Amino acid sequence: MTMIGVESRSLLPSSSPCGHGPPPAGQDSQAGRTLARLAIGTCAVSLLMVMTGAVTDQAVLLTEGIHNVADAVAYVVAWNIHRLSRGGAPDHDTYPFGYGRLTVLGGFFSGCFLAAAVLFTALDIVDAVAELTLGDDRAGPALDTSVRAWTVAVGALELLFNASVLAAHSSAHAHAHDDDDPNTKGALLHALADLSTATVAVASTLAGLVLSSRRAAALVNVAACLLIAIVMLATAAKLVRDNGRVLMQAAPAGVDMGALRADVARVVGVDEVARVRVWQVGDPHDLVADLVVRAAGSQDATDAIRAVCRKHGIVDVVVECNPGAGCTTATSSSSSTTGQQHHHHHQHT
Repeated sequence: MTMIGVESRSLLPSSSPCGHGPPPAGQDSQAGRTLARLAIGTCAVSLLMVMTGAVTDQAVLLTEGIHNVADAVAYVVAWNIHRLSRGGAPDHDTYPFGYGRLTVLGGFFSGCFLAAAVLFTALDIVDAVAELTLGDDRAGPALDTSVRAWTVAVGALELLFNASVLAAHSSAHAHAHDDDDPNTKGALLHALADLSTATVAVASTLAGLVLSSRRAAALVNVAACLLIAIVMLATAAKLVRDNGRVLMQAAPAGVDMGALRADVARVVGVDEVARVRVWQVGDPHDLVADLVVRAAGSQDATDAIRAVCRKHGIVDVVVECNPGAGCTTATSSSSSTTGQQHHHHHQHT
């Protein structure tokens, strides 16, 4: 007679806090409002920059306006990803883990977009270095005072807008008990990068107004552009790295796989840990584990393994318990999302 282990799994309804569907209505309304404000507000600022640059024939504002249009597109994409991922209960036959992975894709997109946006800054650096190398040191600002005044005014508007949106979200989020999903985090980091670059741009422009030589103004411009590029690249690297790990189904950074495997191996009755796989579905708390063990006394071993996984922050666990030494009756698998165990008796002669 041979015993064979069989795996079984069931999922919670989408409204469950341990499931993989959308959260209850209203839980993520603040994130939705923040993304909507970023999308609509950045569109308005972009149009203002483009129109002002075109009417006043100021290439600096026109170029920055086009850059901001690209930022607005990124926020619109993030807003729509948010709406799609919260669009209702998914078909569990087609999407067994829900739409959470969409938010990870949104965060990854934000990182890639920021990395590409550094090209705009690179062009500014080239122009600034050329001015520093080829320009003379005559007194007076390198650009017309009216151009700089418009640049400061619009830059200050962008700075205040991003600061107000981030402050409002932070204030509302301080009273919440859930974390932002990767898509929202990506958009907020993008906004923080925009806030930093606007601050640096306004500061460097004001410095250029008061400096006595074009060379000094060009030096400030080069330093400002380099600082902006560093901020944007650092933000992009974090978004691409963190969300790329999830898309590649790598082990979550917050889970010590060695410690988890060791804790499972110490469970009474477990003879061998054949497989331990953990991956993140959507947000960092939405973790799934898949384990295969050989154990005697499958019911007790499965309960203990499930408790071990909960200790490591994993709430959705599938355990395939195959017969080990002294195991002569049954095999068991369980999913901690249901709190139920499934026992299977198979006899083959």
